[in-house]
Amino acid sequence: MFRGGTRPQLHPEDAALDRMRAEVWCFEATQGGGGVREDAWVQRAEGGSVMPKYIILMNLTEQGVKAIKDAPARIAAAEKTLEAAGGKLLGFYATMGPYDYVAIAEGPSDEVAMLQLIGLAMGGTVRTTTLKAFALDEFSAILSKLP
Repeated sequence: MFRGGTRPQLHPEDAALDRMRAEVWCFEATQGGGGVREDAWVQRAEGGSVMPKYIILMNLTEQGVKAIKDAPARIAAAEKTLEAAGGKLLGFYATMGPYDYVAIAEGPSDEVAMLQLIGLAMGGTVRTTTLKAFALDEFSAILSKLP
């Protein structure tokens, strides 16, 4: 059961998909089915995020370089696909150095992230290296479990 016996309010920006997901997670959490833990609900209610974050390092393929003028449209389409899957593009940067692009995204699960990355690779314009990222508060919580 949640603190006070009621489910905390979700962020308004999370919209209908998050509400639908919340109902499933609420049921799983109260039934012990491995859904979002109570402390995750509390974290969400206090303004935190429970979705994993990813840093995606990208290099253009030869095909991507040849079609570079279409890149903004492809990026916008990829963002819409990510949002439809329950994720969010937090930042996107064209960079100088060993990578052509760097993106920061969040998604509802590693499985959803993997599907999105495979779909991106199937487009043939970029190759990706993905890092799962932990915010400082998440990292601190992990470290607090050390003996």
